[in-house]
Parts: sequence; structure tokens; C-alpha cells
Amino acid sequence: MSVLSWLSAPVHSLLRHLNGPSTLAAPTQRSRCTCDEQLPEDVSCSMSRRWLLQAGIEPRAGLYQLFVGLPPYDKDCSHQIGLDVGRTFPNVPFFKDPDAPGQRMLGRVLLAYARYDPRVGYVQGMNFLTGFLLWHASEEDAFWLLVSLMESFRLRSIFLPGFPGLGLQCTHLSKLIQTHLPQLYRHMMNVECDIQMFATDWFFTLFTSMVPLTAVTLFMDDFFTRGWKSFFQLALTILSKLQNDLIQLDDVGAMVQLLKPMRHYRVNGDVTFQFVYLEDVSLVSAAIDANRELSDVLWLEDEHMWVVWIREACLFTLDATVFAAILDSIMNYVPDAESSMNRVKGVSSSRDDAQRGSGNVLSKIRF
Repeated sequence: MSVLSWLSAPVHSLLRHLNGPSTLAAPTQRSRCTCDEQLPEDVSCSMSRRWLLQAGIEPRAGLYQLFVGLPPYDKDCSHQIGLDVGRTFPNVPFFKDPDAPGQRMLGRVLLAYARYDPRVGYVQGMNFLTGFLLWHASEEDAFWLLVSLMESFRLRSIFLPGFPGLGLQCTHLSKLIQTHLPQLYRHMMNVECDIQMFATDWFFTLFTSMVPLTAVTLFMDDFFTRGWKSFFQLALTILSKLQNDLIQLDDVGAMVQLLKPMRHYRVNGDVTFQFVYLEDVSLVSAAIDANRELSDVLWLEDEHMWVVWIREACLFTLDATVFAAILDSIMNYVPDAESSMNRVKGVSSSRDDAQRGSGNVLSKIRF
């Protein structure tokens, strides 16, 4: 389904088209997306296959299996991945249980990527992004889609040690807020609300940890087509929708809590609160102490609302001059640590070999 077609389609038909009656429904023949009827469990849907074509990837047969079969890259990295796979989409049957196929596949793909690119290894947030890809794609295709996001779409600099690309992207978002939402920007500056305090999750997961699977599929489909323009359009749409509420808040913690709401899920019948990425114990405790009602966080799960917001985001007009400068900055950005290393032997050789065998992912830059 093209961007133009889902912009005009009824919301209820989009939800049914992408994921069936509900993303949380009991598994049927295929326990993942139902973008295509009667699709076997281990086959990528037509949408994810199109993403591969758009990214210009030609996976080298057997290379993913090679990375999966390599010895453990790093014990701490492997341990963290083992912890995080169980925290990824815990309400979705495909990922819900330790023996669920999603958890096993997610662990293998994340470990394979850590071996493929040991300079990045594994960073929290990659689990949601990869989990989303597995919702639509086969294990091997999900791996190559993750590679394309890191390389072709320049996510890699965000995850490098020290997160150099994160600071750059937050600067870009700050400039766009100043341009398009000046009143909100002035308020954020007055209360010293740093962009990274809420936007880190957005950049690390491309909204996959925050937006329900059905709705975020529409966003990611657009992202694979239009790149970072679609990201900044959605970010500004979210901020514009919440602007009136944010301006009324003088407490930074309250502002961040509105922009990074808690996701809730049930464990053995008990309601558990969890921040999507940053587990800020103080904010969680404050929310519980204030006896917040579940309705206060239910907006996060409203698929219909998110579909409407994502549609509106596609129509958000960005300042052409400002955004052209941002794209130029993203395209030409090389972290200092990367340039000074000059591709040190042993650090990136596996990535270089893989790129030569996968159609040179880096040559397919899309924005």
C-alpha cells in the first residue's frame, strides 16, 4: 500500500489491512503481521520485501548464518541482549514468552549485528527497532533491513560509542522546533527542557517503542521511502499536538513525562509500569505515588489516534531552506572517532566484507 493510498484510506481498513483485527489478537496461522493472506510464518511480507528493494540491498546468501554461528562477541553485550529481548513488545504473543519464536529470532538478529559491527555492538533501543522488523520480515531479511537502517539511513552514528549522531540529530530537531513551533521552543528554553531528555527514545527506536505496531508500520513504510523527512514531520506533529499542554507545565519532569509516557502491561494479573527506554525510577515512583489512573497513559496505545497523527505528519510542511541544511548535515556527517580511526583493522573488517557481498549498502543513500 503506497503512502498516497493509505493517506486516503479509512482508518479501520488500514488497521485491518496491516495487522488484522488487532496486533494483540491470539496467534493464528501467522503470529506476526497479516499484510498478506495465508503467508507462512518464516516468509517476509510483501511490504518488508519492498523495503529491501527501496534500500538497495542484495543480501549475500549465507552471510547472516555466518554471523549467527560466530562465537559470542562480548559477554556483557550478550547478557544485555538476553535481558532486553524479554522486554520487547511484551504484550504481543509473537514476543511475549521466552519460548516464543519472536524472542529467539530477536536475540539471534541482535547478536548477529553485534558481530557484524562490533564498533556499535548492541545498544538498548535496537531491540524495539529489530523487533518491529521481525514483525514483518523473515529473520535474515530483518537483519539486512537493520543493516540498511544503520548504513543507508545513517542511524549508525546515533549508536556509536558516545552517541555522536544523537547530539547532531537533536540539534536538528531543536532547529525545526524553533522554526515551526516558536512558542513551544521558547517555553522549553525557559524551563531548560533539553531535547535529548525526550527525543532520545524517538531517535534510537524510530518511534517503534512508543507507537503501536499497526500505526508505526505506516510510519516506517514512509520512512523507507522518504527517510528523515518523515521522522521530523512526525516528531513535529507530536509536539504540535501536545504543545498547549506542554506550555502549561513549568516542571521539566512533567514535560518529559508527557512526551515519554509510561507503557503499562500485565504480569500475572498485576499492572506493571515501565518506561519505554530509559527506566527512570524516580519518575516511575512519582507517577505511582500520585496514584495516576491507567487512563492517563492509555493514549499511548490508541492505534486510531496514531494513524491519524501519522497521516497528518505526511502533510506537515517543513521549511525548505532549514531542512535542506539538515539533510546536507546528515549526509556528510562523519563522527570524529570514525574518521580518526581510519577504519582500524579488526574493528570494521566484518562490516566491509559484508558490504562488498551485499551490494554495497553505503552506496544507496536515501533521504
